[in-house]
Amino acid sequence: MEWEWIPHFASFPVSLTQFMLGVALTGCGIGMYLSIGWGAGPRDGFTLAFAALFRARFGVIRTIIELSVLGAGVWLGGPVFIGTILFSVTIGYFCDIFYFILEKKLMTAFTPDSAGSKKMDVEL
Repeated sequence: MEWEWIPHFASFPVSLTQFMLGVALTGCGIGMYLSIGWGAGPRDGFTLAFAALFRARFGVIRTIIELSVLGAGVWLGGPVFIGTILFSVTIGYFCDIFYFILEKKLMTAFTPDSAGSKKMDVEL
């Protein structure tokens, strides 16, 4: 099934760039909903719990979990292509970057100032 509103590029470098932008956007979305406290899904919950338990960065634990899931998929006979491997290796990094940036921005944007009121100026 092909969607015509997503362009299909014949050039591998352009397709790879498009794929990596999609992974970065996914990491931004994950970092966004985790940093504002909307709750974590099963994989994000494991990642947050293990990151707190082992005092490791979110991205490192997320990459380990993604590679474990990839290994289980291979063991069960699932298809693995370059995109599967790239996603598993890079999604943790993107989640970590955006989670850290957004959490710090939100923490500084909504902390009480000297007058006791909440700041509402957010500059991204």
